[in-house]
Amino acid sequence: MELLDRTFSICPNCMHTTPVEIMEDYGKVFMKQNCCSERKILIENDVEFYKNFILPFKFRDSVPIQNMRALVNGDAKSRVSTYFWVTARCNIQCPICYQAENISLPDPILDDFKILLKRNPSKEILLNGGEPTVRDDLVDIIKLIKSCGKEVTIITNGLKLKNKKYLKELIDAGLTNVYISFDGFDRKTYKLLRGKDLLDDKLKALSNLKEEKVMTYLASVVEKNTNFDQIPKILDYAVLNNDFIDRIWFSCLYPSTTTCSDIYKELIKYLNVSMKYFYEWKRLYFNTFKSIGKFFGKDLQQKFTEFTRTAFLFDTKDGEFNPIYIKEYKKMIKLIISYILRKSNLSPLQFRKVRVMRICVGGIVTPDNIDLCRRLVWTDGIVKLKKPIAGDGGLFEPLRLPLHLTPQ
Repeated sequence: MELLDRTFSICPNCMHTTPVEIMEDYGKVFMKQNCCSERKILIENDVEFYKNFILPFKFRDSVPIQNMRALVNGDAKSRVSTYFWVTARCNIQCPICYQAENISLPDPILDDFKILLKRNPSKEILLNGGEPTVRDDLVDIIKLIKSCGKEVTIITNGLKLKNKKYLKELIDAGLTNVYISFDGFDRKTYKLLRGKDLLDDKLKALSNLKEEKVMTYLASVVEKNTNFDQIPKILDYAVLNNDFIDRIWFSCLYPSTTTCSDIYKELIKYLNVSMKYFYEWKRLYFNTFKSIGKFFGKDLQQKFTEFTRTAFLFDTKDGEFNPIYIKEYKKMIKLIISYILRKSNLSPLQFRKVRVMRICVGGIVTPDNIDLCRRLVWTDGIVKLKKPIAGDGGLFEPLRLPLHLTPQ
C-alpha cells in the first residue's frame, strides 16, 4: 500500500475528529482509520482520478476542526446555505436509506428553529430529515424561515407533492426550491432502491412542480449493474424540462462498489466532454475560492463557498447539453466581479445570457468516509438540534446521519 495523504475524518464510534491516512492499494483508494477500531474504507475505484480530481484540492489541516467547533457553537461566519434536520420520520422505507432503522426522536418544535435562525447567517435554509413533508407544521416552518429573509429549499421524496393543493400551500408559505429524489424511469429500479414502485408518483410530483414553476433539482442515486442505463434518460428529461429543472445531482451509495469516478466516466459518454473538462472546472472553482480569500479577505471568502461544490455548467438553450468551456466562462468575468462587489446582499450566481444546467456528482458523506480537509462541511453542514457529542469538533449524533450529499 502507498501513502497518498494524511488528513482528518470522524470516528463513527466515538464521533471525535481523528487523523486518517489515504492509501492506494491495487489501483483503488482507501481511507485508513484507527481510533476506536482499525477501519479500511473504499473511497475511490480509480487512483488516477483521485490524484487529479480530489487529492490536490485540500484546505489547511487546522481549518476543519476550528470551523466545525464554530458551527456547533453557533458562531460560524457567514455561510451560503445550512441544512436543518427537521424530523427522523419518513413516509417510505428505502432499503438504501442511510438513517438508522427504528429511530424514535421527537421532532424539533418551532421555537427550536427560531433559536437557530437568530444565530444563522445563511442566505438559504434546506430542510431535510427523514422526510420534511411528514410534518403537519411544515407550512409554519417555511413561513418562519421566509420571514427572516432567507430562501427555503426542501429535500424530499416528492410523494406528497403529487397533491397540487399541498404544493401550492408550501409555495404560498415561501418555498423557493425543491430537491426531489428521482432515480430514473425504470420501475424495477424503484423497487430495488426505494422498496416499491414510485415512478408514477414521482412523475406526477414533477409535473406539478413544472406547472407551478418551482426551481427543481433532481437528486439521482445511480449504481453500476442497477440503473446506470438511466443516466442518459435522466439527462434527456432534464434538458427537455430546463424551464424548471436547474440541476442534476448524481450520487452513489455508501457503502458501495460504485464511486464517483464511475459516474463521471459514464457521463462523458453523453455530454460530449472528456474527463479533462471536469478537471479544469474543478481547478477553476478551487482557485477562484482561494483568490477571493487572498484578495478580499477570509470573511468575504466564507460567503462564496458555493465555489467549493463544483457544479459543472452546460448551456441547454438549444435543447441539448453544450459544454461551457473555460474560455467562454472568462467572457462572464464581469458578472463574477459584480457578484463579488455586491457583498452586502448576496444571492446565488445566475447566468442570464444562457440557459444553464448544473450537473453535480457526489456520494453519501458519513463519519466513515468524510475527508474534513477537502469538504467545507461547516459551510453547509446539517445543523442538528440535539447537543453534539463532546470532543474536538464533534458534530454528529450516533444516528449515522450524514452531513450532506455534497459533490465530490
